[in-house]
Amino acid sequence: MITEFEWLQAGHCLSLDALTIKAGRWRVDRYPAGFALFKHPKHGWALFDTGYSEHFFAASKRFPYRLYRFATPVTLLPGESARAQLARRSIRPEEIKTLFLSHLHADHVAGIRDFPQADFVTSRAGFEALHSLRGMAAVRGGFLPDLLPSDFEQRTRWIEEDPDVWGDQSVRMVALPGHAPGQYGARILTDGGEKFLCADACWQSRAYRDLVDLPAFTHALLTYDVPAFRESLRALHQFSRENPEVAIYPSHCSEAFR
Repeated sequence: MITEFEWLQAGHCLSLDALTIKAGRWRVDRYPAGFALFKHPKHGWALFDTGYSEHFFAASKRFPYRLYRFATPVTLLPGESARAQLARRSIRPEEIKTLFLSHLHADHVAGIRDFPQADFVTSRAGFEALHSLRGMAAVRGGFLPDLLPSDFEQRTRWIEEDPDVWGDQSVRMVALPGHAPGQYGARILTDGGEKFLCADACWQSRAYRDLVDLPAFTHALLTYDVPAFRESLRALHQFSRENPEVAIYPSHCSEAFR
């Protein structure tokens, strides 16, 4: 059982509402980069994703990686990185023992270099699909190579080996394919109830509640596997109907922070 849990934000990007949900409005909204901080009684402090950090701006400084910033303009306020927020809670970087990564897009892994003692938990399929990409191929894949430390592979435990990562059902990784190769969410059992961190299976809570797809234009630009995305969204919708007591957290939905 997870004894402490917080859903936090490390920066945000701007996008049109009409690009993040079908029949959305033609207005620019903020999309927070959510991450979770939680504590296991045996395995200590852990993170699910990291949101943005200062490393994002360094990794996207050169062309063509700079195009990532233009496509989704990013703001990171002073003290808003995961590392800075943990420091305010008197948690040192080396106390983060495990870093669960839903997928390897830059807005989910930009802070991992700040936690040099952490082991990573992520998908081998996702890593193999993205880690060798460079230049425009990497940008199209939402991947910034400089964000991954050189020893990333040596520090990683692959989800496919056992989705019940700690063997006690406290954190169970759930495949949510479609948005990105090897995307996983996490079902976390806390003493305050179960949380389902669904990563980018949708960008707005309304999408899973009402089963509303992304626009075709967004799928064409950003979705790795459109049929798989739609099936993950349908499964999330069904889960929400069958388990109304479970809090669901899309990574970029502002509703989750109210």
